[in-house]
Amino acid sequence: LIGSFGSESLAAQQIVLTCVGSSFMIPLGLSLALTIRVGHCVSADEPHRCKDAVFGAQVMTFLFTLLCGIIYVAFRYTISGFFSEENIVNQIVAGMLIVASIYHIAEGFQIISVGALRGIRDVNVPAIIILISFWVLGVPFGAYLAFFAEIGPIGIWIGTATGMSIAAILLAMRLIKKGLISDKWLSVIQVRFLSPKKSLN
Repeated sequence: LIGSFGSESLAAQQIVLTCVGSSFMIPLGLSLALTIRVGHCVSADEPHRCKDAVFGAQVMTFLFTLLCGIIYVAFRYTISGFFSEENIVNQIVAGMLIVASIYHIAEGFQIISVGALRGIRDVNVPAIIILISFWVLGVPFGAYLAFFAEIGPIGIWIGTATGMSIAAILLAMRLIKKGLISDKWLSVIQVRFLSPKKSLN
């Protein structure tokens, strides 16, 4: 789809994929390790350790992808300059990296959820969730933005980021249903959003 907008857009796409794909190796590695850890905890009948393992992987992944996102946004022109000297390509890359930073955070969350669910042999429903979220919702939405709303190649990234975010949310709900969400998250939510505000008087 990106290739339909010309060689510059295709080159920009390859640059962004190289950046995001390289940094994705860390969440992917954590996801694979989490699968093994959760499997061991389930076999040992220690569900509380499963929750702690998932919580730790989620926190590490979020912090890492957030850091990558900040770097991608703050240094988007510098990063693009490492790959290309063409101004048009650099402009396209800069726009894509902003959206890709959001995509990267959602992608990190969903791959950690997949790893945790795989550890309890829950693979079919997550596969369906990803299929529908990404290919049925995200990609068509991106194509609509790119070609019909005439946003251009960045529309593809907006669509895929939307699809990945939907997948991350649905997979998080799946984790809750399977009892793999740590109570620490609930404590954080309660303290941050539900605690009564103290008066300054």
